[in-house]
This record gives sequence, structure tokens and C-alpha cells, in this order.
Amino acid sequence: MISNYYNQSIDEVYEIEKKTFNNPWAKSQFLRYSMNSDSSMSCIYKTNNRVIGYLMAESVMDEVHLHNIVVEKEHRNNSIAKEMIDYLISQCKKYCKNKICLEVNCSNISALKLYKYLGFQRVGIRRGYYQDGMDAILMDLYI
Repeated sequence: MISNYYNQSIDEVYEIEKKTFNNPWAKSQFLRYSMNSDSSMSCIYKTNNRVIGYLMAESVMDEVHLHNIVVEKEHRNNSIAKEMIDYLISQCKKYCKNKICLEVNCSNISALKLYKYLGFQRVGIRRGYYQDGMDAILMDLYI
């Protein structure tokens, strides 16, 4: 089940973040993307009343920046990330946003496939963007 992201879920979200990334966001960064912020377009995915995925996004003028989307490893390949992005797209339509933009590590093949499937277009590259020296692929989806 998808719901809006509020501060009360921050501990569960942060645990997933720490398990997923070698260099996780700081816990305090998740506060910025809570629905307590006027610019938040973030959501969480719950099953059995437990957070198993999250999407952090923020509205900037007439577009939305997708900053982070993660599903727990044992729940991947079950269309959860797709459902969260579909939810984000529906929110963009509801609030008259015309574009979702993101950056993705060039080595994240599954994410690149998903974004392409959903209609995102590659619009640029940031060389050596990530701490490990990998490039970031910039992608946009026009709503």
C-alpha cells in the first residue's frame, strides 16, 4: 500500500537506506522530504504495516525532482518501484506538474530499464558524479 511520507516513518525509511547504500543519506536529510514540507511529493510503500520502500521527491516550480527511490532487497522485482513512480505521476497530474527529472547511476541497470519502460528520456550525463566515480545519467519524463 502506498501512502504519503511523514516523519513518523523516518526510522523505518532510514533503516532501509542504511541496508541499501554504502554511503547512506543522513537521517536528518529525510526530514526535508516529509509531507510536513510544502514541496514534498514523497511516499512510502507498506506491507503488513511495515515500510518496505520509499520514494523521496520534491516539487520545484512546475516540475518534480525524484531524489531517491528504494525497495528492500527481498521485495525487489515485484513492481513496487513502478507503483511508487506511477503514484508520483498521478500526484504530478493532480498538482499540474509537467515534468519529473532524476539522475541515476549509470551502473544501475535495473533502474535504467524501469525508467525507460516508464517513458523517461535520457537528457544528459554528469561525469564522475558519484563518490565511486561513476557517472550520473540525467533523465526526464514529461507529464
